Amino acid sequence: GCLECKENTYSKGGFEKECKACPHGKGVKAGMGYDEHSCKWLPCKAGDYLNDKLGCLTCKENTYSKAYSKGGFEHECKACPHGKGVTAGMGYDEHSCIWLPCKAGDYLNDKLGCL
Repeated sequence: GCLECKENTYSKGGFEKECKACPHGKGVKAGMGYDEHSCKWLPCKAGDYLNDKLGCLTCKENTYSKAYSKGGFEHECKACPHGKGVTAGMGYDEHSCIWLPCKAGDYLNDKLGCL
């Protein structure tokens, strides 16, 4: 008899003998994959953003994405506040951004940054 396709797989039905895997980075609930178009982008992790054509991409240096708290579908990364930065892909929220080093002749004030 016929069996339901597992999660992240699909089948067009008829006489197909197995379900096909969704493309990398895409998924579908068990039994809901009728064709490749049924597969939708999976949520991105924090520090990544969703590009509608390419899937999850890493946020650039000095930017962050709160992907998990927003359901994983942020379409852009936000810039760290002025004077703060973070390594590419490591910005999970604004608190991930830390003060950048001060130039010679300046000092770091924990609240205001370089003075």
